[in-house]
Formats: sequence, structure tokens, C-alpha cells
Amino acid sequence: TRAASRAPRRTGALAASVSSDITGDTASISSGSAYAGAHNYGTGPRPGLRGPHNIRRTQWLTGALADRGANIVWIMQTETGRKLGRVRGA
Repeated sequence: TRAASRAPRRTGALAASVSSDITGDTASISSGSAYAGAHNYGTGPRPGLRGPHNIRRTQWLTGALADRGANIVWIMQTETGRKLGRVRGA
């Protein structure tokens, strides 16, 4: 939700393409849009069919994770501590 709300909007397709997945100990967030990377990291001038493509870096996707960095580290530490607490005889 945080990444979708930060996505640049012209048609709303970029925000609608955001998905997340939690599998075991791994969490991921991604976008299926072909332009997600260009909007997140930016692109320099290059020729295109409709003129040059200068897309300013917005970090809408990676920024959403960076904003939550402290929470992510806390969750990882808590879960690691819980799992290590279950180990016996090590």
C-alpha cells in the first residue's frame, strides 16, 4: 500500500501493478510495469519515438522499503530471537 501510494500517477497503471509476497522468511515487493524501474531509478536523455526520455528518479518503490527499514530490522531481530530461543542443546 505504501509503495502504490508513492507511485507517480498519470494513468494509475504503475500504482496498480504493485504486488507483494511473503514466502517463509522472505518478503518481496515488486511491480509488473515495464516503466517501474525507469521511474524508480530515473533515466537519462536518450532518443525515443516521441522525443527524448528524461525520467526523474523518484525512488517510489525502494523508498517505500527504506522508510520502513527500522521496522524491518526489528521484525527480523525479533523473529530470529524467537527461532534461536527454540534451539535446544546447541
